[in-house]
Amino acid sequence: MSHMKTADTHWIDVDDSKSAECTYKTLSKPSEIRLVKLHPLKIEDGPREDRADTLGPLYVELIHTDLEEATDFTGISYIWCSSNRQHTVLTATNKVLYVTENVRNILKILRPEALDEPSYLWIDQLCINQED
Repeated sequence: MSHMKTADTHWIDVDDSKSAECTYKTLSKPSEIRLVKLHPLKIEDGPREDRADTLGPLYVELIHTDLEEATDFTGISYIWCSSNRQHTVLTATNKVLYVTENVRNILKILRPEALDEPSYLWIDQLCINQED
């Protein structure tokens, strides 16, 4: 049984001339972590093999969970390459979150098929507050 709650993360509405910034809610105890809940493709996206490389929006949620009680998740190890966060993913509440190209590509590859369950990931760029 998993004990998770949606992170009380505050997202600023995006203006075309600015990048979206998020303020992470502080983790409440040393054993608490953030996970990315990656939502599946939509049926209208079609089968994976028929899709163009440029997919529809990626939908994610940042959730807080106790590491000892966490649902199964995949930890992602990758090279940041550029710190330029020019690619977007959408939160479940339709706010924009900017990520690097490598993180966007990881999310595109790992996104579950339509009608599948969401997948849970730990990606440092999203799960660690990079500002503190």
